[in-house]
Amino acid sequence: MSTANTCSACKFWNRNGEPRDDASDYEAAPLPHRKCFKIIHGNAALQDASLRDAPAFVTDGSGYAASLWTAPTFGCVAFEKGPS
Repeated sequence: MSTANTCSACKFWNRNGEPRDDASDYEAAPLPHRKCFKIIHGNAALQDASLRDAPAFVTDGSGYAASLWTAPTFGCVAFEKGPS
């Protein structure tokens, strides 16, 4: 399977290859998914001008922070090639 233009090759995925931060990246079981850092992650209080120009964002209406986790094989239009 090719990794071209998928999350596994994107500079915004998995903190550019940095190790996971288990204190803030809780998961019940090990998964291949990682956070996309091109996407704004927030809560209902984050409703400002920064969202107008964002390619995408995730928010949680209950006040907790939301986050977007993607599989390594996922791809999107916000893709930018990471370091080789």
